[in-house]
Amino acid sequence: MADLLRPINQADLPELFELQRRVEVHDNIPIVTPWEEFEEIKDDPSTDLAKDMVLAVRDGRAIGYGRFWYRPSEDGNHAKGHAIGAVDPVFRRQGVGSQILTWTFARGTESLATAPAHQERYIRTHVYDFETEAVALYERHGFKPIRYYAELIRPLPEPIEVPEPHGVDIVEWDDDRSEEVRQLMNLAFRDHWGSTPVDAVNWEHRIRRAGNRLDASYLALVNGRIVGASMNAHYPTDQQLTGRLDGWIATLGTHPEFRKQGIASALVEISCERFRELGWDHAMIGVDSENPTGAYGLYQSLGFRPLYRLISHQLQV
Repeated sequence: MADLLRPINQADLPELFELQRRVEVHDNIPIVTPWEEFEEIKDDPSTDLAKDMVLAVRDGRAIGYGRFWYRPSEDGNHAKGHAIGAVDPVFRRQGVGSQILTWTFARGTESLATAPAHQERYIRTHVYDFETEAVALYERHGFKPIRYYAELIRPLPEPIEVPEPHGVDIVEWDDDRSEEVRQLMNLAFRDHWGSTPVDAVNWEHRIRRAGNRLDASYLALVNGRIVGASMNAHYPTDQQLTGRLDGWIATLGTHPEFRKQGIASALVEISCERFRELGWDHAMIGVDSENPTGAYGLYQSLGFRPLYRLISHQLQV
C-alpha cells in the first residue's frame, strides 16, 4: 500500500507528467500526452489542485495519482463527475489503485452533494477496452460498463471535393463568434447521453487548450446564423508513437433544426481537406456507439473506419 496520499500542488505537475508517460508506454495507450496538457490543469476552472487531485507517494516517489473532475450545471436531470488516474506499472497489484479510487469516490461524493436535489449523481470513467487492469479495478469497486465509444480513422491520400449544402455557407472559424459557438454546441449536444452544458468560463479554457487548431476549424452559417461547427485539433507528439500525423475532428455539432441537411458532412469534408493541405495524413474522430443522430453511420459513409474502442463505466452515488 502507498505510504502517503497527499494533495497535489503545482510543483508536482512535472513528476505527474512523467508518471503518466510511463503508464502510457507500458499500457500501449495510443497517445503521447504533451506536457502542455498537464501544465493547463492548474488553470482548469473545474479543478482545484488541492481538493480534486491526490498523489500517491512511496519513499519520496510519485507512484500514482487520482483526479475527480466535475463541471456543475443546473440543467438536466443528472450530475456527473469523472474519475481519472493512473498507477505506475511497477507498483500495481499492491492496493495503490484501490486506495486512489476510494479517495476519488469520496471526493466525488462530496463534490456531487452540491448538485441540485433533483439530479441523479454519477461517477464515470473512460478507458480503452484493452486497459484490462483498469477495467478490472473499476468493476471490483462496483462500476458497471454503461457505454461504448469508438475512435475512427480515415486516410487522406487525395484531394477531397467538399459538398455545398443548399443555403449553407461553410466558413473559417471566427474567434469573435466564440460565444455563439458555445451556445450552439450546448444545444446540439443537449440530447446526447452524458453531455453537460459548458459555461462561458469553461468554454474559454476548452477552446484554448493544447492541441486545438482553430485555424483548421469551421463554422456553418445559414443567413449569417451559426447552425453548425467543427472545432478541430492536432497532437504532433502522437506521431512518434503512431507514425501518423492525425487531424482530429474534436467537437462536431449541428443545430437540431438543421440536421439531415448535409451540414455535418460538409464540415467533416472541409476539415479533412484542410488537414490534408496542412500535411496531416489521417483524420480521426470519436463517436458514441449509440449516438442518437446516426453519427456513427455518417462517419462510416465518409470513409472512417473503427480503430479503437473505449468503455465508460458508471457508479451511482
